[in-house]
Amino acid sequence: MELIDSHCHLDDDRFDAQRGEVIARAAAAGIGTMIIEFADCNDALITYDITSPDISGEVPIQRIVSENVPACELLVEQLQ
Repeated sequence: MELIDSHCHLDDDRFDAQRGEVIARAAAAGIGTMIIEFADCNDALITYDITSPDISGEVPIQRIVSENVPACELLVEQLQ
């Protein structure tokens, strides 16, 4: 059975030096990858790679519940 970690925060700066190693260890342990990259507070792209049964691709997504948008926009503003 392959597992997918869908909430792992590999985009965090703390993984910069070891991101490739973390992904390699996860793959060796049978964990597929699913990366969610947000373009802004509403739109994102999910990229997935599941080694068994060897499928991969991308799925664009858009937020449909807007209650978190103000918090997201405030965080983006603070980070700039």
